[in-house]
Amino acid sequence: MMRKQLLKGLCGLCALLLVAGCSSKFKPQWQTCELDGLSVEMPFALETYPDSRNELPEPVRKLVVDMQMLFHEEPELPIMGMINSTQYIPAVSGQLSLDGAAENGIAGIKARADQTGTDDIRMETTTIETDGIAGREVSGTMDIDAQKVKFRMRVYVDEARMWIVQFVWGADVSDKVADRIMESISLGQTSAPASAS
Repeated sequence: MMRKQLLKGLCGLCALLLVAGCSSKFKPQWQTCELDGLSVEMPFALETYPDSRNELPEPVRKLVVDMQMLFHEEPELPIMGMINSTQYIPAVSGQLSLDGAAENGIAGIKARADQTGTDDIRMETTTIETDGIAGREVSGTMDIDAQKVKFRMRVYVDEARMWIVQFVWGADVSDKVADRIMESISLGQTSAPASAS
């Protein structure tokens, strides 16, 4: 139950922040809000940039989201997986690679994952590139079954068309839940006004 509630809260919060950020720029600042009955302190910064590529079915803009959620009194916990582009990539030991990277406009992904147990996997992305352009690193910790967790997310959308990094979390979530996260983020992204700068 906590897993579903927390993921639902994160999805809603991501969409809310993205939509809110479309009309203005935010300077990094601390805010406190309630997420499923838990107090969350979160610094965030968001900027949107217009993209005038006429060949796209909808305007696609570069979004840079840098958010950190801190649920107090919880030690750092491991990452279990990440979404990249349209695919869900589970964390595994050793080097990660993405099948069909060229078709998705992604030059390459390099990541290191150290496994210490069935539910204890830590992963850091060392390099993420699309069309030869270095993307943004992502890192974070989370225990979806805990009531208090530490979590960090960074999303980067290239100005052509592709999500470079979609999400990083700390649980073994299903593809259905992953799709919900992506949908929430996409809703905020596509609602950006054409005049955003």
